[in-house]
Amino acid sequence: MFVRTPDGRTALVGGGGLSDSLVASVGERLALWERGLDLAVLNTTNAPHPSGLTETLRRYPARLVLGPPSDGAESMGAGATVLAEAGQRVEVDTGLWLDVVDVRTYQEQTVLDVELVMGDVAVWLPGPGPPSYRWQDPDRDGRTVVIRLPSRPTGWLQNAPRAPRLAVISDGPLRRASGRSGDAPTLDHRTYGDVLLFFDGAQPSLRTERCAAGRACLVALALEPEPETDLVPTAP
Repeated sequence: MFVRTPDGRTALVGGGGLSDSLVASVGERLALWERGLDLAVLNTTNAPHPSGLTETLRRYPARLVLGPPSDGAESMGAGATVLAEAGQRVEVDTGLWLDVVDVRTYQEQTVLDVELVMGDVAVWLPGPGPPSYRWQDPDRDGRTVVIRLPSRPTGWLQNAPRAPRLAVISDGPLRRASGRSGDAPTLDHRTYGDVLLFFDGAQPSLRTERCAAGRACLVALALEPEPETDLVPTAP
C-alpha cells in the first residue's frame, strides 16, 4: 500500500512481490524531485526480507523503516530502523497515524498486523495467516474499516472481528462474493486493477483503475453504510 498525505508525506506498507514491478510502481507515484520515502513498513520477514521492498528501498531510501524483529532488519533503508512492537504508534502526518496491532509468528516468519487511521476510518493491513486475537481487543476504537486481505485470505473474512466495513480489497475474486462482502463492496486487483482511497475532509471515497463501465470508476461510500444499499462501481 502506497500512501501520500496532503502535506506530501509518503509511506509504503508491505512490499512483497517482484522487485522490478514494485520499484516501478513506487517510482510512478513519486514526483521527479522526490528521492525517497518518509516511512516504509515491512510486514513480514522472509529470508530475511521480501526482495521487492529491499530493492525499492535501495532505489528510494526511507527516512524511517518499521519492521519485525529479525536478523538484518537494521540494514533496511538509509534512515533509522525501528523494530515493531504490538501497540506501537507511528505518526505519519497530522491526523494520520499507523498502529501496530500485533507482532506474531506464522509459518516460521515474524508477521506484523498494522492499520492506518484517519478520522473515523481505519485501513486494516493484516499480515499472512489467520486473524490475530488482538483485532478483537475491546479497547480498540470502533472505526469503520477498509480491509486489505492477505494474499492468501482463506478463512480471514469468516474469522475477522466484527466491524462496520466500507470495502474489502483482495488480490483475486473471493468465492463467497459477487462484488460484495456483507454490506460492503469487495474489490479485487485482478478485476479492478489499482484501488485508490481518497479523503475529502473526513469523507472517504474509492476509485478503481477499471470496472465494467470503463476506466477510473468511482465507488461511493458512506461512513455508516446501510446493509440493504447496493454499492457498486459506477462511471464518474
